[in-house]
Amino acid sequence: MSDTDIVFEQPVSERVRTMLRLEHLFAQLDHHRQDESPWGMRASIVTLIDILSLFSRNDLKTEISRELGERRQALLPLRDRPGVDEGLLDEALGQLESTISDIQGCSSQRISQTLKDSDFLLAIINRSTIPGGTCHIDLPQFHRWLEASPTTSSNDMDSWLGNLRIFENAVALYMRLLRQSSHWKDTDAVDGMYVHSGQDKYHLIRLALPRGRHLYPEISAGRQRFSVRFMQQDSARSAAVHQTHPIRFKLSLCSL
Repeated sequence: MSDTDIVFEQPVSERVRTMLRLEHLFAQLDHHRQDESPWGMRASIVTLIDILSLFSRNDLKTEISRELGERRQALLPLRDRPGVDEGLLDEALGQLESTISDIQGCSSQRISQTLKDSDFLLAIINRSTIPGGTCHIDLPQFHRWLEASPTTSSNDMDSWLGNLRIFENAVALYMRLLRQSSHWKDTDAVDGMYVHSGQDKYHLIRLALPRGRHLYPEISAGRQRFSVRFMQQDSARSAAVHQTHPIRFKLSLCSL
C-alpha cells in the first residue's frame, strides 16, 4: 500500500468497533496532551472523559483480555508448522502474555469509578451537553484548573489516566495483530459497486483508495457478506454522488 492512499476501515463486530473507538480516542488524547495551553488541556480532558465513559458502559477488561487470550491460543499451534519464523512467533506470544497479565492485574472497577468519584469531571460532563456550557462563566473551577501551571494539570491528567495506559497498549497490540492478519489485494468494483460473499469469516474490512481521487466507500457489512458503494465528493460544499464507472482499489479482510 502506498503512503498516498487513504485507508478506510469497517468493523464487522461490536467488539472491534469498540476497539477502534478506543484506539481513536487514545491517539486523540496523546495528540492534545502535547499542547499544554488552556485550549490544549481543554481538548485533552474532553477526550479523557470520552474514554472513561466508554469504560463505564462496557466490561472492557473482560472483553480485551478474552480477545488477546483467544489470539494467543490461535498462535500456539503455529510452533509446529514448517516455515514459521519462530523468533517472530515467540515475540508475539510474549507480548500477548505480558499484556494479558497486565490487564488481569488492573481493577476495571477503579477505572469506572474515576468518573463517579470526581465532582470536578462530573461537572464538566453535565455542562458539556449545553453549547458553550463549559465556558469560564459556567465552570469557574474548570477555568481555574485550565489556567493553573501545566505541571499541575498534567499531574492531574496522569492521575485520572491511571491504568488506562495498560489498556491503550492492549488495544494497540490487538489492532496491530488484526491488521497484520491479512495482505492487501488489488480489487475491481464494477459500475462503482463491489459485493463480496463467501464462507470466510472476518472481523475488519479495510479499503485503500488513492488520496487525490475524492472517493470514499459506503460499506454495508455482515459477517460473511458485504457490499461497497463508491461515492465521489469533490469538496465539502458539494453533494456526494455515486460513481458508476469501474474503480480499482485495495482490499484487506482481517480476521483473528
